[in-house]
Amino acid sequence: MEFVAREVLDDCRLAHDMMSKETDHDRLRVQWIGALALIRLVGDVLDKVDSRNSEAVKLAIQDQFKTDRNDELYVSFIKGSRDKAVHAYEHDLFDESEIAILAEHSEGSFDICDLKDCLYIPLTGNFRSGEDARDVYAEAIEWWDRHIASIEQRTR
Repeated sequence: MEFVAREVLDDCRLAHDMMSKETDHDRLRVQWIGALALIRLVGDVLDKVDSRNSEAVKLAIQDQFKTDRNDELYVSFIKGSRDKAVHAYEHDLFDESEIAILAEHSEGSFDICDLKDCLYIPLTGNFRSGEDARDVYAEAIEWWDRHIASIEQRTR
C-alpha cells in the first residue's frame, strides 16, 4: 500500500531542490513559506487521508505520533515554523540577501567578503539558530521518511 503522505514528502524533496538552486533571496523566502506548509502537510495527510486505509494503519499512525509528537524537530520546526509562517507570516530566515563574513588569509591578514546568491541562509529564531535553513529542512524530510517507514513496517 502506498501512502499519500509519501507523495507530499516527494514534493518536499522537490521544494528543497528548488530552494537549493535559488539565487534570489525574495524568491527563496516565498519558496520557504510554501516548503514549510508542505513539510507540515505530510502529517496532516497521514492523519486525515492515509489513516483511512485500514484500522491497523490508523492505529499505527496514532501510535507513531504518540512517540514522535514531542520531538524537538517536530515541535519547533515542522509544526512551530509552519504555524508562525501560515498564521502570522513570520519566518526565521535571515532577512538579508548578502551576508558579510570575515575571512582570514594564511599569512594572517583579514578581508571582509559578501556571501551572495543565497549560498548560506541561516535560521535566526530560537531553533537551530545559525544553521542553514535548507539543511534543517532536509533533516525534517528525513525525519518524516523514518516516521512513515516505521508505520509502513508495522502495517505490512
